[in-house]
Amino acid sequence: MISSFKQPEVPASPLAAWDARWKVAALILAAFGIASLNHLAPTAIVAVGALLLVWLARLPGTWVRSHLGLFAFAALPFLLVLPFTLDRQGPGWNL
Repeated sequence: MISSFKQPEVPASPLAAWDARWKVAALILAAFGIASLNHLAPTAIVAVGALLLVWLARLPGTWVRSHLGLFAFAALPFLLVLPFTLDRQGPGWNL
């Protein structure tokens, strides 16, 4: 059986030298931190930090854009339905 999956090349970067267990631990810690954000300023700081990590990892721009575009396409139905399902008197978006 021939596999058509091709592993992407790992660029020479400081993050490539980390052990995989440390990468998973950092990812779990970051996921909990991002889930606890509820204001615009800390969220913007996290977004800048994420872009800094993408730059530090030296990922190809086309690869990052394609994967972020796929995520945006998958999240779009939730973002379209969410404003119509929130309770007006309960917690929600304050725009």
